[in-house]
Amino acid sequence: MQVYTGIMIGVGEMGVVCGPLIGGVFTEYVTWRWCFYINLPIGALCALLLVFMRVPDTNPKPRFSLELFRKLVPELDLFGFALFAPASVMFLLALQFGGNDYAWNSSVIIGLFCGAGATATFFCPWEYRMGDRAMMPGFLLKQRIVLCSLLHMACTMTLVSVPSYFLPSYFQSVLGTSPTMSGVDMLPNIVSQLLLIVLSGAALKVFGYYLVYAVGGATVSSVGMGLLSLLSPTSTTGQWIGYQILAGAGRGSSMQMGMVATQNVVKDSDISLAMALLVFGQNFFGAAFLVIANTIYDQSLISEIPRRAPPVSPQAALSAGGSANSIGIDRIFYFSAALAVASFFVAWGLGWKNVAAKKHAAQEWEAPRTMPSAAALTVYAFGGMCLVAGLTNLAKPEDALAALDLPATARSASNGMALAAVAIGLYYPLAAWQENTAVFVLTVPMRLLTATVFWLQGGPWRVPAAWEGSAALLTGLALAWDLRRARGGGGEERDVAARKAG
Repeated sequence: MQVYTGIMIGVGEMGVVCGPLIGGVFTEYVTWRWCFYINLPIGALCALLLVFMRVPDTNPKPRFSLELFRKLVPELDLFGFALFAPASVMFLLALQFGGNDYAWNSSVIIGLFCGAGATATFFCPWEYRMGDRAMMPGFLLKQRIVLCSLLHMACTMTLVSVPSYFLPSYFQSVLGTSPTMSGVDMLPNIVSQLLLIVLSGAALKVFGYYLVYAVGGATVSSVGMGLLSLLSPTSTTGQWIGYQILAGAGRGSSMQMGMVATQNVVKDSDISLAMALLVFGQNFFGAAFLVIANTIYDQSLISEIPRRAPPVSPQAALSAGGSANSIGIDRIFYFSAALAVASFFVAWGLGWKNVAAKKHAAQEWEAPRTMPSAAALTVYAFGGMCLVAGLTNLAKPEDALAALDLPATARSASNGMALAAVAIGLYYPLAAWQENTAVFVLTVPMRLLTATVFWLQGGPWRVPAAWEGSAALLTGLALAWDLRRARGGGGEERDVAARKAG
């Protein structure tokens, strides 16, 4: 279960890998509005897939009917939601408007804060009155492990969203890179996180004490976020790459541990409710903390730009703007480092339990291995090639730049892509070893998207575009071959059955 949880989160992180790249291309070559338009067809496709997906359930459920709907409505905490929604909206608007559109001591901001507080004072007693039927069930929040898991995941999600939001701003406004290349420069941060998510899930099967990964990951995240707060206009390529790797590895190691801890402490019948509570907490607090981080950034710019750029020449004003942006981003990472430290202390409340000692985990680990599928073989092959290419580029980046005929200004991007290639080269074989078809299927569109981004860059970038497109094509053909074999009786399994029958 721990491995598959890690793989599912890792699959989601693949979208995070593609997001900055595609968003940068849209912003630079089309319009930034396409960063939002693209969600419409993707959301429609996901909704269509969910319609045809069947989730096995050990508990029989009655068929949907109007009578069943009438019984369900009173069980929903609609009044609690009607109180919580405006309270959260007023609180977030007050943080967003404060110091920007309105002064902090203005009647609008004070009114929003007072309205949020007044509504929250009604919400809390109502939730207590609703008991087990509350929107946020008290019987779950009373359990130390569940509460600590919620807070831990809330802090960790903020450590994901804040760098994803503000590191591109650092690369563009401080270092002067393009939107597309800022997405490339984010790869060390994202891919290291993706790799450690899957590795930590696999390691749980051997050493099942999830507290070690939660505390260790929070420690590494604290160091990584603290180092990111040192970024400046003069930071070297090695510094911002190394700092991102530390931060990403720490988040990846601890990200899923709250879910694992909760799944092992609540009853089976309450797991879905507990998971919903954790996802709600990480998204709500993640959004709230991101608004706070944006407020810190805006206030830093408001205070620093007038101090650093009085009425002077435009060139001096631009230089001062870069320095002010750098200071604002540094202060955001101070805030992120504080949240990472908070996640370290909260993680100790997850409990000292060995999930690897459970019988089902032992059975999964001792299950006999079969020959790799055709799709797994292609993922093995291209993962190994990525690893070799990444290591070669890291060893002699100038030679790699010359081979692609790239300008010297692309050196930092080349180094970042090399580290990403190394991480992907380690991740792909691990995914292939798990024989998870969902991962194989997702590598096809992910590689096609990567190929599209490289192709749009034009020139020498079309060489890796052809590489990525070929990898997607071969994996897709291998998946079709595996599907055909499965429909025909399973190949090796059919031969074994025939020998037994003979």
